Amino acid sequence: MFKRIRSDFKPIIIFTMIVAIMVMVAPGIWAQTWSAPKRLTWNSGDSSQPVIARDSSDNLHMIWHDDSPGNDELFYKKSTDGGMTWIGIKRLTWTAADSSSQEIVIDYTDHIHCVYVEKLSETDPAQIFYKKSTNSGTTWSPPAQLTWNTGESFNPDIAVNSSNWLFIVWTDNSPGNFEIYSRMSSNQGNTWSAIKRLTWNTGFSASVTIAIDAMDTIHIGWSDLTPGNYEIFYKNSTDNGVSYSIPQRITWNGGASQTPHISTDASNNIHLFWADRTPGNLEIYYKKSTNNGSSWTGLKRMTWNTGDSKWPRNSVGVGNDHLYVFWYDFTVNSEIYYKNSLDGGGTWSALKRITWTSSYSFCPDSVVDSSQTLHLIYYDNNPGNYEIYYRNRK
Repeated sequence: MFKRIRSDFKPIIIFTMIVAIMVMVAPGIWAQTWSAPKRLTWNSGDSSQPVIARDSSDNLHMIWHDDSPGNDELFYKKSTDGGMTWIGIKRLTWTAADSSSQEIVIDYTDHIHCVYVEKLSETDPAQIFYKKSTNSGTTWSPPAQLTWNTGESFNPDIAVNSSNWLFIVWTDNSPGNFEIYSRMSSNQGNTWSAIKRLTWNTGFSASVTIAIDAMDTIHIGWSDLTPGNYEIFYKNSTDNGVSYSIPQRITWNGGASQTPHISTDASNNIHLFWADRTPGNLEIYYKKSTNNGSSWTGLKRMTWNTGDSKWPRNSVGVGNDHLYVFWYDFTVNSEIYYKNSLDGGGTWSALKRITWTSSYSFCPDSVVDSSQTLHLIYYDNNPGNYEIYYRNRK
């Protein structure tokens, strides 16, 4: 015979049944836990500023710079099993001075493209260089120099369109102040167009960021000092970089708006994040455009912290409107935080802390694979010098 259930147990049983049903119906909501931090480098020098990308088979490719050789050089690793294991370190540059500020993109034939800054000697100005791999990182092309400027070239970024055309942007102070420049390649980096200047401003134009949507519209954001303090500006091109729209000012803030990061989603919406000092310390802000940059949503503040929040980096879920934005924050040491949105940026989750160390964690970068697993890399000096770490969230 069945025993009668005590009435004071009924709420517990009902709640348990509801949780079980929700786990079966929506496992992604309840099973989104982060893996333990995985250390990816063990070097005598500092390993820093890692960048990550995924190919069509969900292999992960990472490049960073490391000063173990005596100066900063670029190194590479990859994972073919979703981040569980990583194939041994491959050195990409051998320079007399430094190679740094690297960015990476993978085209639709799985060729890996890397753009970076290199100084040929300590007294030479920094120039933009490029390398690629056509065999999943096994071998790499010789370095190709893309600028020969009298001034310093900084902070390159790279994007690819649906025809595998590459577009590179960077900042250069050869005119006397920093301006934005670009080059493009229509043959996967074999040859490059002439250098095109994109800004003519009285103030510095810096921290340029680029993204290309599914309609092959090029979107560029940057931070510009022309208004008297740094503000965020935007322009686009609908003809593969032949011409660009007039600069559009995105912010009118009392404090400096800096280090923007731009991305697009599967619906061709534009997402723009940056760090802003208007509140007195740096906080993360966000705007979105649903009409190709013609207009933008109101300013959305993402953080309210006692320490500076820096270096926002955004990832978009594959084939959906899930958004993730990561940054590092000095409220407690320097730690990695993030927020996510399940409705294309309309609403955002509460702030979530990713790292808890007695040291400093910097410069997160992330990518989402086809199974919607979120992969995160950053660097941390917990071992005594800076090393690269990795985590994922299923």
